[in-house]
Amino acid sequence: MKIFIYSSQSSPRLKYITKFLFGELLGIESEVITNRDEVYTKEFVVNYSNQDVAGLKITPEKLLFEKRISEQNLKVGQQDDFVTLFHNGGESFSFDVFSASFFLLSRYEEYLPHKRDKHDRYDPLHSVAYKNGFLDEPVVNIWAEFLKESLQEKYPSLKFKLPSFKFINTIDVDYAYAYIEKGAIREIGALVRDFFQGKLTECRNKISCYLGWSKDPFDTFDLVLEQHKKHSLSSIFFFHVGDYDTHDKSIPVTSNKLQSLVKGVNDYADIGLHPSYASCNVPDKLRVEFNRISKLVHQPVTKSRFHFIKLNLPQSYRQLIENDATEDYSMGYAAKMGFRAGVCSSYYFYDLDFDSPTTLRVYPFYLMEATVKYYFKEGPEKAMPYFREYIDKVKRYNGTFVSLWHNDSLSEWGQWKGWKQVYLGMIDYVIQSND
Repeated sequence: MKIFIYSSQSSPRLKYITKFLFGELLGIESEVITNRDEVYTKEFVVNYSNQDVAGLKITPEKLLFEKRISEQNLKVGQQDDFVTLFHNGGESFSFDVFSASFFLLSRYEEYLPHKRDKHDRYDPLHSVAYKNGFLDEPVVNIWAEFLKESLQEKYPSLKFKLPSFKFINTIDVDYAYAYIEKGAIREIGALVRDFFQGKLTECRNKISCYLGWSKDPFDTFDLVLEQHKKHSLSSIFFFHVGDYDTHDKSIPVTSNKLQSLVKGVNDYADIGLHPSYASCNVPDKLRVEFNRISKLVHQPVTKSRFHFIKLNLPQSYRQLIENDATEDYSMGYAAKMGFRAGVCSSYYFYDLDFDSPTTLRVYPFYLMEATVKYYFKEGPEKAMPYFREYIDKVKRYNGTFVSLWHNDSLSEWGQWKGWKQVYLGMIDYVIQSND
């Protein structure tokens, strides 16, 4: 079966978004056609034009046929129980679902002038989704489901092959260890500081780790790999291998123990790069870091998630592509939970400046433990409802739930006491809800 989208003109934007909505979210082949006479030879048609021809009528806006980037009249509206963009009061559809989906997926608004936070990141408080109250809903998936139902109502024999729910367990490794492998100067300095501050227990713990008598608190990799093997999870560890800097205080990449750790983890799970804070928009630094981690595992590393979620579009994604990266997991917010691109499924990044899809696959995430703890000021006892809520939403629309945790948050050490059980509970909930 095949859906034909009739339009008076074609464009790269229209081809991209229809291929995603139909091919990836609804599991049916599609094709854009521009010959009006051809419409009457097809069984299943979407009439994406202002002409009076057969098919499910969707009134087009100008967005998909423009080549420039400019402020858009989003015309926010309502269809049944969900919000819409590019609302135009069409008969079958009250909004241009193709333009609305493209606007969010392409992150169109992030190409326009916008306010940034203290870390020079796009501020979610100024996003269309947040200002219109739908940041916490995967509206693109919701719209795709409505599109499917509308087509089936018009064409009862039409069949779709929907994707299945997926779970990807990801761990950001900002600091592989709390005490060890930081170099003699940093380790001695930490000991002296703790001693003069009267933190004698902390001194003893550090010395015990230095001498190898006890395990470093942040060494939680066995715990994660145990869950990985027990539940046959798809897992990715993003390692920070950048140079020491204000926001980059990771273990030196020259550490033999760190190198052994990365190689050992790579035997069981996937490895990705956690580009440093300092590498954002600095191509030379990013290139060095990709080379470093690739040499450690003796193979190309093609997965990435930016440290501090420091994602600046389109520059960040272009730099990843230049370094042969094929997957990025940074599409989310640090300060807010929700669907930054309006979708709970992975998709190919579309570069608006070049008006073309790219080879970079984007895997959005929707919440992380640090957001709950640092931005929402919630403890572990109140964290699970957030995870259940988003797991349920992603599962409802057959999306991909990408969890985001850090190795140190599983340590049961200091401020992270109690969070390990939230992580284990999250995995159990994903497994049980998928049975």
